[in-house]
Amino acid sequence: MILKVARLGHPAVRTAASAVDPAIIRSPEFQRLLDDMVETMREYNGVGLAAPQVHLSLQVAVLEMSHHPRYPNMPEIPLTYLINPQVTILEHATIDDWEGCLSIPDMRGLVPRFKQLRVTALGRHGEELDFVANDFHARVIQHEVDHLKGEVYLDRMPNLRSLSHLAEWQRFVLETPQKQPQRAGESG
Repeated sequence: MILKVARLGHPAVRTAASAVDPAIIRSPEFQRLLDDMVETMREYNGVGLAAPQVHLSLQVAVLEMSHHPRYPNMPEIPLTYLINPQVTILEHATIDDWEGCLSIPDMRGLVPRFKQLRVTALGRHGEELDFVANDFHARVIQHEVDHLKGEVYLDRMPNLRSLSHLAEWQRFVLETPQKQPQRAGESG
């Protein structure tokens, strides 16, 4: 089922999410929620979606990028379920890149993100996950984990002058090579 996405201004977007009780992860209701989140992310062509974006104050995010038409040069991200994720920064160098968000439709902004991080979380069936994410993958995870804290990419922007409406961004930023950063990314 496609879920309704909360937009910036709705309190759900700015509320820190609660940890998920591991005992409920295998329940049919929670498994259905995970399926609905993936379906919603795909419906809106996102590469990530966090539970607060669908009005649920739970520390849950889903990510995936495979043959995405907006990001033909980006490496694939397998379908990943992150429940109660914890992030440790491994490389403090940051990379500025463009981000958008399903909760802030039709906008883009230049956001610094850490290049490399370690993620520990529970997976779809409560299994322990522990992996290192780099570059775009790390950016998507940081974007979604921010949602779990009640934060959005705008909060990370040191300069709001790059904030652009999508149509103008495509016209004036993407079509002007000297202004284009390394990559363009959008998460949930």
